[in-house]
Amino acid sequence: MDFNSYKQIHLYLSSIEEYSKAETMTQASTQQYHRVGEDKRIQIITLRGKGCTLKDIARQTKVKLQTAHKVINKWKLLHTVKDLPKTGRPTKLDDRTRRRLARMTQSGEVSTASELAQSAASNGIVYISASTACRALHKEGLKAIHMVNRPLLTVHTREKGLSLPEHIVRGSSHYDLGMHLDIWIP
Repeated sequence: MDFNSYKQIHLYLSSIEEYSKAETMTQASTQQYHRVGEDKRIQIITLRGKGCTLKDIARQTKVKLQTAHKVINKWKLLHTVKDLPKTGRPTKLDDRTRRRLARMTQSGEVSTASELAQSAASNGIVYISASTACRALHKEGLKAIHMVNRPLLTVHTREKGLSLPEHIVRGSSHYDLGMHLDIWIP
């Protein structure tokens, strides 16, 4: 065996080692976490009720010791094995306030979402933005219609024989026409 063939074999072996190292590195980074199912939680609790130690429970159910401990503590505190809803940001509007805001719009007290937000704040009901008010009304089943203010033809313009510009007659978007109002309908 000459030096060149030895060098080629060494390079081949080192590339295999690097490949296996890279493979183990990717396997370690893509570790999957599995939640314990309800049936296994029930099994953990029944084994604890029979007087088994945590180590025995972990060995028999094939879960980590810490997992068995957490399942038992959850049972002691909450007396349940089900997944509970996770915490999150509390809503600004409860059902009662949302219905009250919907009644304000349906009675005609306010006609736009921004007016509703200002009215709710001035009455001390709730401090919300116009988009939150719009979302709340939509949840209550009300839908917005965008009404466009078209320019009025005065007597002077009629005498001259002028009419509405082409883009208004064709009905372009409300951004070209100026102001718009939100009217909420059930």
